[in-house]
Amino acid sequence: MTDLAAVIIPADIVQAIATDEYAQGWLGGAHCDTDNLYVVVSATLSNGVKRTVALPRLGTHRGFEEGNSTDNLLRWFRVSRDFWDTFKPWQKSSRSELSATLGYLLPDGVEYLCSVEPTEKSPKIRAYCLLSKEDDTRVFPLNIMVLYRADPYRRLPPKSVERLSGKKVAIVGVGSGGGELAIQFASAGVGQLVLFDGERLEPPNLIRHQVTRRDLGRRKVSGIRSNLQERDLPTQVTEYFIDVVAWANEFRTALANESPDLIICATDSRESRRFVNYCAVQLGLPLVVAGILDDGRIGEVICCAPRSTACYECIRLELGTALEQPASDNRPQIPYLGGEAQDLQSGTYRFDISVVSGLATRVGLHVLDPDTFAALPTNYLVWGREKTEYEPPFRFEFPLSVNYVSMPKRSDCPVCGVLPRELTGLDIEARATEILTDIDEIPT
Repeated sequence: MTDLAAVIIPADIVQAIATDEYAQGWLGGAHCDTDNLYVVVSATLSNGVKRTVALPRLGTHRGFEEGNSTDNLLRWFRVSRDFWDTFKPWQKSSRSELSATLGYLLPDGVEYLCSVEPTEKSPKIRAYCLLSKEDDTRVFPLNIMVLYRADPYRRLPPKSVERLSGKKVAIVGVGSGGGELAIQFASAGVGQLVLFDGERLEPPNLIRHQVTRRDLGRRKVSGIRSNLQERDLPTQVTEYFIDVVAWANEFRTALANESPDLIICATDSRESRRFVNYCAVQLGLPLVVAGILDDGRIGEVICCAPRSTACYECIRLELGTALEQPASDNRPQIPYLGGEAQDLQSGTYRFDISVVSGLATRVGLHVLDPDTFAALPTNYLVWGREKTEYEPPFRFEFPLSVNYVSMPKRSDCPVCGVLPRELTGLDIEARATEILTDIDEIPT
């Protein structure tokens, strides 16, 4: 049985060979043997070799990495509209008659080729495998994909895409969770992303991160930007290569200047979450905090509306005073208090991160486009990977459950419980240290 192939060809190459003076020539590119895939990036024409404008997009295709690159990849022929009515696919045709019509002597065995039919609108291109023996040729159609700059959002609700295209989302921390969130928001149609992260991609990150080994050593923010570009997403990306706690003043200044419609905090430390929460409250910006606890068994998503709902510290205070530490069990009965960073660095699976990132994206999209994405019943979501015996809200009767928890705004919260000071002239780094010190001293 013949292994039928597939062909990827850019639209500008199709147009070029349809209008060229020559009636036949060669297509250049790469052939990936393992997948029997042809990736076309050039064509020989009457005036020389034409390279596709899509070369930056196709040049990184795995076909070039795993296959053989050549300028004589596939033959192309320009044919009349009735050509394939005469030489029908799946049927036997006269090899000599087919050769005479093409102006090319078909060899014994297998031959792959592309044909272009000029039409009143756009040219029609087809790809075929020809199997010749004696004077018989059997014609088998191949799968052909024409690469053109399509609208990546054509399957999404147009009105929502239009609204989201004017929105800006700041994501603080673009590790495995933040990187997934960036992809999710861009794929939903968000027009601008502002990414904050001071780290570079290291080998242990690859198992859970969106980017691949091609980005090893690069800044994570840059790797995510490249990832979006490779998906043909039009989202504009602004990168800040900073640690938000170590560069507190710079972060606050950038956040104030960018003035995003939403902040997403996906960092892996309590200190950074607390500081991002503090800045969000002070600047009056909506905040969604996404985190994973207890070795990935539990995920949480917090939605904080500025000065109207509980902030991140309100929720920490509420949980810390409501729950009691256990007398037994190897794992803490309260996975929320202490050790969040350690949990995030340990036994978390990639699907744990993906589930929580998906929930956080949905929560954030309501903030950005409430007409499309309905409000959720509470401002605090807790997801459980497994059944647990923890105290509420961390108790789950069934695996893969979500608890919706209403968290009150606390008057004793050191961040949002009193009217915030004006930021003008304030030493943010010193104030951040003060806030975090005060919070750490609160008994929980």
